[in-house]
Amino acid sequence: MRSWRNKEVALNEHLYAVIMAGGVGSRLWPRSRAATPKQFLDLLGPRTLLQATVDRLTPLIPPDRILVVTGADHAPTVREQVPALPPENLLIEPGPRGTAPCIGLAAVALRRRDAEATMVVCPADHVIADGDAFRRAVTAAARFAQDDYLVTLGIRPESAHTGYGYIQRGDPLGQAQGLTVYRVRRFTEKPDAATARRFVDSGEYDWNGGIFIWRVETILAEMARLLPTLDAELQAVARAWGTPAWAETLKGAWQRVPRTTIDYGVMERAERVAVTPVEMGWDDVGNW
Repeated sequence: MRSWRNKEVALNEHLYAVIMAGGVGSRLWPRSRAATPKQFLDLLGPRTLLQATVDRLTPLIPPDRILVVTGADHAPTVREQVPALPPENLLIEPGPRGTAPCIGLAAVALRRRDAEATMVVCPADHVIADGDAFRRAVTAAARFAQDDYLVTLGIRPESAHTGYGYIQRGDPLGQAQGLTVYRVRRFTEKPDAATARRFVDSGEYDWNGGIFIWRVETILAEMARLLPTLDAELQAVARAWGTPAWAETLKGAWQRVPRTTIDYGVMERAERVAVTPVEMGWDDVGNW
């Protein structure tokens, strides 16, 4: 295990954020649609969901360490809405292939920049009312990520919702920032109503909010072990980065990689997975 001193360094100098800003926002049609997905709309206030996500992160992570991944069609909107984002921090996917390739591309980019990087992965379209609670949970999770855990934030369930994945907590690993971090016993994706009710009544489960914290080297090692096809393509992209062949290499890789979510591809099969339950006023703004 790494020393606590090294953990503190990682939390400060080596902490990065990756905002996933792809997707077409079809669940909020007609206001949210392919041309203007929900993450680029000001649904709940003067700031768009993407801008609110950046605002939530910047007290902890400066803009030069925030990356946004999106598609070519939405890149101009990202630049307009987040003018402080350095140009090199905008990663453009050739097409939507699921969260695993998206995260893999960002991890490769960060490894080129900082081999000691710890990345906080956030969707761009979530609402979190309590930013302080969010940042405390991220800080706690990042501490345990230094021991090569893949950490996710668990949302305390408010109902037996069948549209979310559920995380069963296992043994506690320890505490940080006043929060307990647990081993993950298992993931269950979108259970039926009876199962969801049983999960909530047990008190052992949290909703899977899709917010992840891990060391870049840890997630890339797990992708190499569990998603070898994706890993091979990411390695090719990494070798071509900064060369004239990079754009074509990335385009070809994205044509070949299977569509895969990070939950199915990695989190449900990895061994060192942890969860930090937190109450932070979370909502994924999935429906009107």
